[in-house]
Parts: sequence; structure tokens; C-alpha cells
Amino acid sequence: MIADECLMPKNRSKIKLEENGKSAIFLNPSLDAGLQAIKVDGCVEQKGTRADFVIEYKNRAVVVELKGKDVEKAAKQVLETANQWKHQLSRCDEVAGLIVAERFPKASSKVQIRQDEFRKKYLNPLHVVCCNEEYDFDAVFTFRPLKRRK
Repeated sequence: MIADECLMPKNRSKIKLEENGKSAIFLNPSLDAGLQAIKVDGCVEQKGTRADFVIEYKNRAVVVELKGKDVEKAAKQVLETANQWKHQLSRCDEVAGLIVAERFPKASSKVQIRQDEFRKKYLNPLHVVCCNEEYDFDAVFTFRPLKRRK
């Protein structure tokens, strides 16, 4: 069970996840039964490898890591949290990943290996972006590049 202090308010039209100058804003389609943001790092999990946040909606979850430059480490954090969320806690049927980084080399083979690992394990994408943007929850589950909404 997730402690109340780890749950972020969900009755807003936009849910902003923010840490160390990086942010991701998710559009909340239904205020009454909408997106639920959960603070993982330092709240649900105090130690170990973990991502910053998870956004849940209708048995689906997006694991979000807001990172500076170490995208490979961020990918490991997302993979570990996705595993915990789907298999250990059984909180979702589907999981996708989103890393918001300061920058990353697009041709990084290490990051591509982690993205492939995520895709094979969860049948959904692990997106890596470099902009603080607004995201549609369902769009994160597609393999198309995420469109800029701002």
C-alpha cells in the first residue's frame, strides 16, 4: 500500500512533476478519476535504485525520472522501478518509461540498449527527452516521438 504522503493531488487539469530544475507536466483528462502521481524516490522507496515518480491511470503506469546528464543511470532507475511497480507491487498491467534529461547523446549505444531492454520486457517504450514539456499520458505508450505541446 502507498502512504498518503507519497500521493500527489490528482484533482488538477495538469499534474506537474518537478525536481532539480527538470519537469514533466501530464495533462489530466478526468479530474474526478484521473491521473495519480506518486513520489517514489524518498517516499515509497527510501533506498536502492528507483525513479523519481510514477503516474498511474486505469491499470497503466508511466515511470518518470527527471535527470541531469547521466541518462544511462536514469534508464536503470526506470527499469528497476517498472519492475517493482508491475511485478512486485502488482500496481499496473502496462508500464512505459519517460526520462527528462538535461541532455544526452542521441547515438548512445548504452541508452539504446536500455531502451531495447525496456521494450522487450514491457512491450512499451522508454522515451528520453531533453525538454521540460507537457505530455499526454496515452502518447507515452506509443513508440512515436513525443510531440512538443508547448
